[in-house]
Amino acid sequence: MNTNSDAEKIEQLLRTLSYTVKRKGRSALKDFGITTPQFDLMVKIYFNGDMTQGKLTQELHLAKSTVSGLLDRLESKNFIKREKDINDKRNVIISLTNKGNAVIERVIEERVKFLRKLIKDLDEKEVHSLINSLERLVSASENFVK
Repeated sequence: MNTNSDAEKIEQLLRTLSYTVKRKGRSALKDFGITTPQFDLMVKIYFNGDMTQGKLTQELHLAKSTVSGLLDRLESKNFIKREKDINDKRNVIISLTNKGNAVIERVIEERVKFLRKLIKDLDEKEVHSLINSLERLVSASENFVK
């Protein structure tokens, strides 16, 4: 077993699959008039909870002015809302609205439908083996990013 070439092949396969699944899910964005950077911002909030603009700027590795523009456009379309932090009036907390949550859920739904099509020809044992292998990789990777 050549772990270098195996690792290279796994990286290439995961990258290709990830890109394809993302692209398939993001096809739903056109129905909402949302750009990919706006969606990425919404995803951060959806999976990490409400946060300040400063925290979003750090998490997305974008300039404060860029994040501010994204937030302005999302707020004007009622995908996010801004509220003063009750504990610190200098901070503004960004959260998704119901409409914003619906966008994320629709994209996830599109991704799941696509994955169902991809695995439909696999037998139950192959699907469980794939899930088990991916879970083990995710678990192992968590030790490296802490």
